[in-house]
Parts: sequence; structure tokens; C-alpha cells
Amino acid sequence: MKDSTIAQFNAEMIEGGENITIVVFYSSWLPARATEELLATFDAISSRFQGVKFLQYSVNNQTHLPQSLGIKGIPTIYGFKGNEYVDMKVGFMPPERMVEFIDRVINGIT
Repeated sequence: MKDSTIAQFNAEMIEGGENITIVVFYSSWLPARATEELLATFDAISSRFQGVKFLQYSVNNQTHLPQSLGIKGIPTIYGFKGNEYVDMKVGFMPPERMVEFIDRVINGIT
């Protein structure tokens, strides 16, 4: 999975509809192993959810979007239904908790 740009993020949000979009915000200044595990887990989980869009967003050189969303901790995972915020979680989480989070976003439960 490649990093998204603010233009790609905005395009996903403009499409909106009832689409579910899950975005992980991360940084390369996190410990390398932790970042690799987070992104590998995120990528592996993405194959379980048909019709859900997954974006990864590095905050290293693109700070406008995280600032506009009020992100204060990294990593942060955001869930959107259409272009509406549903839920977010800050910090690392095991795969099963990430799956639970995505299920809650899909079902509109916060």
C-alpha cells in the first residue's frame, strides 16, 4: 500500500456516498519496527474488508491534513463513512482490535 496525498484523501472524501474509508496516520520518526508492523497489519487487514477503502498517510511532510483533523498523537487511525467522521483511535493496537475498530466504523458504532 502506498502513502496517500492530501489530494487522494480529499478525492475519497468528495466521493463520499456510503463508502467506508479507514486512514492510518503514521510517521517515519516512530521506531522502524513499530512502523513496519503497523503498516503490515493495516495492509493485511485491508484484504478482509471488501468495499472498504484503506489509506495510509505519512505526516512527515504533509502536516496540513493531520492538523486540520486535530491529530495530536501518532499513530492515529480514523474511520469515515462517506465524508463523515465516525471514530478514531490513537496508538498501536493488535490486529484483532484494529478489526473491531473497522467493524464499528462499518456499523456506525462509536
